[in-house]
Amino acid sequence: MPSEISELPQFFDTIEKLYQIYQVPDDLRAKLLIPKLSSRANSIIVRMTAEDLERYDEVKRFLLAEYKLTPREYKNRCDSAVKGNDETYVLFAARLRNLLMYYLRSRNVDDFEGVCDLLMIDKLTTCLMGGHANYVLSLEGEDWFRPDKVATLADIHLNNRPNLGSSKPVDNRPARANTTMVNVDSQMYG
Repeated sequence: MPSEISELPQFFDTIEKLYQIYQVPDDLRAKLLIPKLSSRANSIIVRMTAEDLERYDEVKRFLLAEYKLTPREYKNRCDSAVKGNDETYVLFAARLRNLLMYYLRSRNVDDFEGVCDLLMIDKLTTCLMGGHANYVLSLEGEDWFRPDKVATLADIHLNNRPNLGSSKPVDNRPARANTTMVNVDSQMYG
């Protein structure tokens, strides 16, 4: 179970996909989940009845409610999300997708893929710093890229942009020789 409360919905998504892959029967799902819960979550579910503890959906609903992961909280977390220094734009996009999908699901929106993509793109482009947003938007043209494409392009642009004002190589990669200068020098003195 994740230590960060906002990652709880993603945890449940992963568990549910594994249940589906391994065709875990409904009556075993809660029994397999409970040993994976944190000590805090275990102290919370003590208040549940034995009958409710046997139902995975009830355990999930109870924990999400207890951790106060309401529709408003998902929306607030999405609106206030910022890309972490140790996070790529691709990982940031995945985190945004999870928050948006849970927000839309909690509001019972059935067809949320397109809505989620548009909202993610808006949020991603507002979080892009410097010329990254201009770079991505200039490539888009009249159509729009899917969020994973926007995130990938932003990461590529970020990783290939020289780190001006610092002699330190970008992302701790070895510095590359400027072959243009070497060629010019060798022609002048050779």
